[in-house]
Amino acid sequence: MLPRYDQASFYAMLLSMLPMPICARCEQRLREASIAMRRHGEDMQAAIDVKRRGKPTMEQRQEFATRLVASFNAAQSAWDAYREHLSKHGLLKP
Repeated sequence: MLPRYDQASFYAMLLSMLPMPICARCEQRLREASIAMRRHGEDMQAAIDVKRRGKPTMEQRQEFATRLVASFNAAQSAWDAYREHLSKHGLLKP
């Protein structure tokens, strides 16, 4: 058994480490943000590949512009929701 002072220090250390304010919703928000970012990355890579193969048509440009803006906005929205959720736990400053 630890001396009383050491026991108190040990318990203080444990309390400062536990509990981590992370919940199942944190994991879900992170997953949503990761998926949205990956989708935007795939859309951007597809646009880059078309550009590398030659000059895209006006129709392709418009299609990619619409898709890229939408996927970027979705990724930003998902990231903002994740950041806001972590802020509620006190893990980030708003």
